[in-house]
Amino acid sequence: MIEALLGTLGTAGTIAVGLGTLTLIVVAHELGHFAAARLLGIRVLEFAVGFPPHLLRRRSAGTTFTLNLFPIGGYLRMLGETGGSAGSAPDSFAAQPVWGRLLVLAAGPLANVLAGFGFLLVAALLFAPVGTRVTAVDPGSPAAQAGIQAGDRILILDERDGILPAEFSSVVADRTGDRLQLVLERSGRQFRVAAVPRADPPPGQGPLGLHINYVRGPDLSGRALSRALIQTGEAITLLPRYTAGALAGEGQINLTGVVGILDTFGQATLLGPALVLGLAGSISIQVALFNLLPWPVLDGGRMTLILIEVARGRRISPEAEKALQVASMAALLILVVVVTAADISRIAGGGP
Repeated sequence: MIEALLGTLGTAGTIAVGLGTLTLIVVAHELGHFAAARLLGIRVLEFAVGFPPHLLRRRSAGTTFTLNLFPIGGYLRMLGETGGSAGSAPDSFAAQPVWGRLLVLAAGPLANVLAGFGFLLVAALLFAPVGTRVTAVDPGSPAAQAGIQAGDRILILDERDGILPAEFSSVVADRTGDRLQLVLERSGRQFRVAAVPRADPPPGQGPLGLHINYVRGPDLSGRALSRALIQTGEAITLLPRYTAGALAGEGQINLTGVVGILDTFGQATLLGPALVLGLAGSISIQVALFNLLPWPVLDGGRMTLILIEVARGRRISPEAEKALQVASMAALLILVVVVTAADISRIAGGGP
């Protein structure tokens, strides 16, 4: 049902899915900062979803919660976040000890990792690979001669129950010339067929002439948790691995902005909710890693400045810190413009 719904989305729908997912990822990040700040007694002035102008505003427990017009991300404002006279207040960010400020800054990326794991866990629980379905049959192939049709679900291959596409393809490739027994399901009815894989199929065709894909469904066993944990670990190491490979000359890092991410989400919606959730999980974790980079306007940069403060034995002046953040923000905006222009050019030109 969800797969069918995603398949009916037009451009506006896929953009909405992408923007909504990106906003959830950013809100999760800010919720991490918010929870840590509240835990330490720091006054949070504003928690905003989207960017102004404001649509809705509500004040609760000293914090103004706002829903804004442009649904891309969000932000959090804490008392004394940039130092100044407000930084002397006991409930300000600047008044916190080193460990407290580091905790608040690290809580955002940590929340993104947890959100990423959540996306991946939902995908593993609700849209796990549980079987194999035929998506197309080549005319004149052994599969066509056996009466196999697109839409058939492959239940058993030579007594292998619940076989998945990768194993199916491997078994068929190893058994060319042998007679294979398949149990299929079509419109709720099960039946058995036999087919012999070809050793030398025509170009573009496989030994049986079948095109197959995953059947996805719920899996509430411990395997789902294990898969989500493994995928989370792989996503955490993705950026370091690609960076190391690029430095070793074994590849390159391709930067993608909001436009490119929305385009990727648009393609993912055509392939089903499992891929959408997996993409959301990976992006959330990459957002965490990106925010930990030692760039002054990012969480990692602000944490680096605090560590420099510890090494120097005194704080960097608010003026110097503000100048660093303004300069780094300007550089970051220039990078965003360049990456966005490259995304638009790639999409318009139909490139990879």
